[in-house]
Amino acid sequence: ILKNEDKPAVELCAERDLSSYSRFTRSSVGEFMSLFTKTVAERTKPGQRQDVEEQSYTFHAYGRSEGVAGIIISDQEYPALVAHQLLSKILDEFLSRYPRTAFANSNAELPFPQLKEYIVKYQDPHAADSIMKIQKELDETKIVLHKTIESVLERGEKIDNLVAKSDGLSAQSKMFYTQSHRRLRIFNHASIHLSTTFSKCNHPPAMLSPELTNAIDHTTLSRLKNVLKDICDSLPAAAALVEEQLLAPPTTIIDLTDDDDDTDSTPIESTTGVKRQRYAMCENCKEEFDVTENDEDSCQYHDELEVDRQSSTWNDWDERCHGTIDNDLFDTYPEGFVWECCNESGDAEGCTTAAHEVDDTFDPQAKKRRVWE
Repeated sequence: ILKNEDKPAVELCAERDLSSYSRFTRSSVGEFMSLFTKTVAERTKPGQRQDVEEQSYTFHAYGRSEGVAGIIISDQEYPALVAHQLLSKILDEFLSRYPRTAFANSNAELPFPQLKEYIVKYQDPHAADSIMKIQKELDETKIVLHKTIESVLERGEKIDNLVAKSDGLSAQSKMFYTQSHRRLRIFNHASIHLSTTFSKCNHPPAMLSPELTNAIDHTTLSRLKNVLKDICDSLPAAAALVEEQLLAPPTTIIDLTDDDDDTDSTPIESTTGVKRQRYAMCENCKEEFDVTENDEDSCQYHDELEVDRQSSTWNDWDERCHGTIDNDLFDTYPEGFVWECCNESGDAEGCTTAAHEVDDTFDPQAKKRRVWE
């Protein structure tokens, strides 16, 4: 339900079932649903009913003289009469609860839990009143049919421009739109089938099956890399999501290239303006860190490690039977070692505090290096 007297239209309340969408596209699809819903609402006059078809989906719209419009998104098999009967019911109940004075001078969202009930009940159109009864109720009503969303736009308006200017779309969603190449293929891009808000049937939530989880857990790193790259190549939304997780904008990266002792923890922008890897391995503590959260006391580490021959750890150790006492035993017996830098036990916290430094030689497939290596 949107307030549509002025542009841009303002969403007062909404209910969306996004559980059946791919998790890679869920956020973007939700944002585009909002954008296109506002676009249709802004072009729905008081008292007007219209259906806007786009691909295999329909935006059912009903404008009221009180300055609001209701929008339902369904597949094209869903009966339009049922959708419009529901719109009448919803708007009547909404305006009964919220008269015009409740939203005329405010853009705040208004709680309306009935939407959640209706989205469940009306998944099956047969749960609604009989088609004959609905036809009688709407007999005097003309429903204007548009074949595409673009057909409801004013002359000279383009969807590309609406997307570019929209404040409601994230950069990820705009990139998803741009990379899809085919305008308004948002809901079907890369063979992802959208099960819209009011669908003829329910679909189970998208989730990892136990079999897939097991396969991921037992697949080699190199194969997982190749699969992830293939997904990113074929699905722009997935690439955008992975980029959001693994790359950091230059403005959020703490630059550690300066050799001065004073580490400035203020994020500074790279001169190239290119995003950089978000997670890196530290040269000193040998732990992974987030470059966007790297300040001057993020890292604690020691320098050289040596065996503490005086430690009681080795009292019963016979090198002829148990093997040579060396640094390879550190992970198992840290208390049997001492740090030369501070003469503290091997299990003591690092004596040097500084910012993490990127280990440019790190190889994720190589054996993990220890602190003293």
